[in-house]
Amino acid sequence: MSNKSTVFAWEVSVKGTDWTQIVNARTSGQAKSDYYYTVRECWDVPYTAMRCRKIGAPHTSEAFKRNAIYRGLPNVRCGQRVKVGSARGVIVGHNSSANFNVLFDLDSPQYAGLTLNCHPDSVVLEPNPFPPSGLDTTMPFPSRSIDGPASGQRPVAAPAGETFLTHE
Repeated sequence: MSNKSTVFAWEVSVKGTDWTQIVNARTSGQAKSDYYYTVRECWDVPYTAMRCRKIGAPHTSEAFKRNAIYRGLPNVRCGQRVKVGSARGVIVGHNSSANFNVLFDLDSPQYAGLTLNCHPDSVVLEPNPFPPSGLDTTMPFPSRSIDGPASGQRPVAAPAGETFLTHE
């Protein structure tokens, strides 16, 4: 993977306000642009008021973790490499449709450099360079769990190399 495909967490803020958001992106300009498009519809904020600083490795929010569990993929994290069709990219977040936002590689044949809304069924996970630490097992598994604990019970742990199966 080239350095041009590396994703980082950026803290983006608006000068003169206490608004901040962590955005996963390749560059500070891309992070500011992503944040700008989320606030410009509601507030008259000039792009030049955006401030940005690099935090480090891709950030996985608690909301993303809940979304991944809901989708039956409790170990997926932001920054994980994926393949969608013939295109490769990195998961950078999620959206209100409970789908993953995937930032595609610059050399991706079809979606070069785009961030697209991808249904988890269309995403093939590659080995995770940022393995999850301390997976939150206090959240009950969905009631649709087949082999897991009964609805509302706290899961103990799946045997090594296995996961609880879910269906839609």
